[in-house]
Amino acid sequence: MPIRFNPSPGWPPAPSWWTPPPGWQPDPAWPPPPPGWQLWVEDTPAAPAAGSHWPAWGIVGGAAVVLGAVLPFISATSVFGYAAFNVNSGARG
Repeated sequence: MPIRFNPSPGWPPAPSWWTPPPGWQPDPAWPPPPPGWQLWVEDTPAAPAAGSHWPAWGIVGGAAVVLGAVLPFISATSVFGYAAFNVNSGARG
């Protein structure tokens, strides 16, 4: 497992690729690391976030709204034994 540099709280963040050169010492103006702080930690990959299915629910909900708005204007009739669907205007005579 690769390891990465873990700067102490109050230290400037280090790029993920950075490793201190030999003999490197932190700036004396920086706060000292807390007791037991590990400057080197295993670089574990981040766990994938639990996916939410809101985009799919949004599409299904939007389709239901559109269908519900159009459905009152659709009528089914039979022409020579075949189903025919007509879209009528909202006006009633």
